[in-house]
Amino acid sequence: MSENDTFTVDPERNGFCPGLVESMNTIWGIAPIAPLHLGYDNFIVLQKKVMATANSHSILLADNHAMMSHGLTYSEISKRSTYYEVYLRHCCGLNANYVRGSDFQTKHEYVERLYRIISRLRFSKIKRTLSKVSKQDGVDSAYASSLLYSVMQCLDCCYLNIDVVISSPDQKKIYRLIDDFPDEFDQSRVFSKPRRFGYFPLGYDIAGKPLNQSKSATRISIHETQETLSAKIKQMYAPPHDQPLAEGRVNALIEHFRNSVFPWVSTPILIRLDNNSSVASFDTFQEFQTSYLTGRIEPQRCKDALFTYLWERLSSIQAAMGSGICDWISFDLIAGRQK
Repeated sequence: MSENDTFTVDPERNGFCPGLVESMNTIWGIAPIAPLHLGYDNFIVLQKKVMATANSHSILLADNHAMMSHGLTYSEISKRSTYYEVYLRHCCGLNANYVRGSDFQTKHEYVERLYRIISRLRFSKIKRTLSKVSKQDGVDSAYASSLLYSVMQCLDCCYLNIDVVISSPDQKKIYRLIDDFPDEFDQSRVFSKPRRFGYFPLGYDIAGKPLNQSKSATRISIHETQETLSAKIKQMYAPPHDQPLAEGRVNALIEHFRNSVFPWVSTPILIRLDNNSSVASFDTFQEFQTSYLTGRIEPQRCKDALFTYLWERLSSIQAAMGSGICDWISFDLIAGRQK
C-alpha cells in the first residue's frame, strides 16, 4: 500500500475532500460489541459527507468477528447487530447499505481464499497487526481470534469489491497485510483490492484521550441518564483558555462541541456569558472555538450548555431505540459503577 493509496482527514488541518470518493463504492466496518457512545460522532458526520458524493456506501457490521473475539452466541450478536443498525440508520441518518459479515463469510469462495492465505501467512507478518495493548502485554498473550480477525478484515473489503475503505489510523497496519498477497487480490470482479484507504480521526473521551484509550466510565453513552450525563460532563477535561493542555490530551469540551453538538443542531448554539446577564450565539463551531480560546466564554458555562444540548439529543435517541434491543446492556457499567 503506497502513500498515494491513502488519505488522512485531520479536522484541525485539512477537511474532507469529496473528490477522493466521488462515484466510488465505500465502506466502514464496525464490530457490534459494546453499547454505543458519542465517540463515534466524528466518524458518522464524516460518513455523511462521503455518502453525498460516493456511488454507494456500505456499513459492515462485523458480527462473526465479534463472536470470535468475545465468545458471543448467534442470538446475542444478532441482537447487537440490529441495535447498531437501528442507531446508525434511524437515529443518525446513515442510510447506507448495511451488510453483516455472516451474510458472506461462510460462502465457498470466501472460505477458500481465507484458508489459502492463512496457510501461507507467517506469524512474523501477522503479529504486526496486533494492537499496542497486545504488544505491551506480550505477543504470547494475544488470542488466536485477533490473528484471524486481521486477515478477515482485509478479505472483507476485497470480497465486497470496495473502492475506498474508511477506517481509523490504528487500522492502517492491518490493511498492509493486503500487500503481502498481491496474487490473491487483483482488479478482477472478485476479490479486488480497494483503490484507496481513508483514515478518519478517532474521537475523544471526557478525559481528552483518544477513544482507543477510553473505558465505559470516560465515554458518553447514548444510554446516559440525566444524572450520569451531568456527572460525566462535570468531570470533563476542559482547561481554561490561558492554561496549556496536558501532554497527550485535548480539550474534551471543545471536541464534544465539535463532533456531538454543532453537526446535530440546526439552530444557533446559545451559551450564557460569565456575568449571567447575556447570551452568546454561535452559528459555527469555529466561532465557538475562537470565543473559548480567547476567554470570552468560560468552561463552566460551556459545560452547562453541553449538558442541555446533549441531554436533548440523548433523550430523543433513547425514545427511538426503545428497550427491546437494549436488554443486554449493563447500565452500571455505563455509569462507571462496575468495572
